[in-house]
Amino acid sequence: MTESTSTSVVRPRAFLHEVRYERPAKGRVAAGPALRDLTFLVAPGEAVGVLGTRKDGADDLVDLVCGFTAPDRGTVYVEESMATVTRATAFTLDESLQFNMERVAMGYGINGAALKSTVRLVGEEAEAAEDLPRLVSDCDELVIERVRLCLALATGAPLLLLDEPAAQGRALTSDDAAERLGRYLRQGGSMLVVSKSPRLLSQLTERSLWLHEGEVLAEGPSATVARRFRQHAQAVKDGDRNLARQLLRRFRRQHKPARYLLQEGGRRRA
Repeated sequence: MTESTSTSVVRPRAFLHEVRYERPAKGRVAAGPALRDLTFLVAPGEAVGVLGTRKDGADDLVDLVCGFTAPDRGTVYVEESMATVTRATAFTLDESLQFNMERVAMGYGINGAALKSTVRLVGEEAEAAEDLPRLVSDCDELVIERVRLCLALATGAPLLLLDEPAAQGRALTSDDAAERLGRYLRQGGSMLVVSKSPRLLSQLTERSLWLHEGEVLAEGPSATVARRFRQHAQAVKDGDRNLARQLLRRFRRQHKPARYLLQEGGRRRA
């Protein structure tokens, strides 16, 4: 459980506390800090976005949350159960859609009669029942992404991680998807969306943080964070280096990171 400096107390779905991670050296590329003193939480019923690219440390953040790597400093807590729509759970092109669904569902511990029932229901929910025997390579990309989202939600996991969902934009922003995700959040589910698209995060999340070269420069309503990101991106695009540096300095001064006191429990990744 965590407690902010205010009187509110919340048991988060995910909580990263003063996390620092240094990316290992590879070949001629020297080791360097990928994440610096990162602190944020995802509360029950909340959709939180992280705006950033691989260079900014977004991939490293996903690896930490998934437990693929450990921080050099700080602590990562997540819910016991988490569903993911990430590169790690991508479907294999030369296998059938049904085979891929079963493989992913079994990874969530769904087996036996429940496995067959889940695949059937997800196929119907995603309007993909006729596509189940087809190779993934022969299926429409929109169908595949609808299936992946519906399957993740069907696990009943309290935390959903979406990693770089730009390719899934149509599947995630359709009216049907909005209803599914809205129902999931209303029932107490939580969502963490990591993307380089400010527009997509504004559509999917209420609150976001902007991760720039391992440092959080802004956190707050997704529309406000997107506006600051676009200001800096426009200055870079225009070749106005002075303005770009001024904006970064201003955003650093204005950003007041939330402070939390770790009290107890969630599943500790590291």
